[in-house]
Amino acid sequence: MRSRISRVCLLSVLFGWGAPTTAPADELRVLFSRQQNRQDDLLSIDLEGRDLQRHTSHRAKDSHGVVSPDGQRIVFNSERRGWWKVWIKSASGPPEGGEIVQLTEPPSGADYFPSWSPSGKEVLFASSRSGGGDLYVVSADGTGLRRLTADPAGENHPVWSDDGRWIAFSSESSGDWKVHLIRPDGTSERALNGCEGQALEPAWFPDSRRIAFQCLLGERSGLYWLDIENGDGGALITAAHQDERPNVSPDGRWVVFESDRSGGSQIFLLRVDDGHVEQLTTEGYNYGPTFFVAR
Repeated sequence: MRSRISRVCLLSVLFGWGAPTTAPADELRVLFSRQQNRQDDLLSIDLEGRDLQRHTSHRAKDSHGVVSPDGQRIVFNSERRGWWKVWIKSASGPPEGGEIVQLTEPPSGADYFPSWSPSGKEVLFASSRSGGGDLYVVSADGTGLRRLTADPAGENHPVWSDDGRWIAFSSESSGDWKVHLIRPDGTSERALNGCEGQALEPAWFPDSRRIAFQCLLGERSGLYWLDIENGDGGALITAAHQDERPNVSPDGRWVVFESDRSGGSQIFLLRVDDGHVEQLTTEGYNYGPTFFVAR
């Protein structure tokens, strides 16, 4: 049975949302990784916590999947050939059927946390291939690799804004993890100050102006939001549990995240306008949720 947790917040006033949605809720699904029976595979579920579907089934670990803007492909991490690399597969069809392509190749080093450009023509990812943790962009056909950052500090969880103007990512260049912004051409990098703790794992709201992110405060973390233009922000969920890896729905009404609040790591759904939280998964160890619109 799904657990239900209600929290009262004023986010509907703060955000001023109430416009028609861009996608009906019954078309939205959540893609996530499940660790179970010594495998990590990609699965998806609807917003009622039903209709579980499997998208990969491999003895190697598959994780951190993201569906392309057109809903046709999934980019994800996998250890299928030893190192963590970025792979692409069809979003439909059997878990191991159809074409499954390794997008990033050697040199040695791990490539991880992939995400799509708004056009679906490029893939953004973090990599240790340079010895640290830098950001790279590659065309969806594997050509045109270019390095976006060159910093000895760690950088990860890069995500492109829907309008294509900014990339948000986590960086520890200041000694603590903070959310940074950078232009897609590698210019105009700047740090954001969104919480008193360490800021990690940013996700864009569809207006390309606000981000959600994890705020780590000691051993607990909450989910926060920040307006990158005027600096307004606050808590979506205060740091009472280990709430991590937020992702915002295409209509801006929902935030999906992973949490230990019920024991283990499970997927939860936050309704932005009133702070209501529901648990979507109950089995296995689940992480890395992202929304997509089923086509």
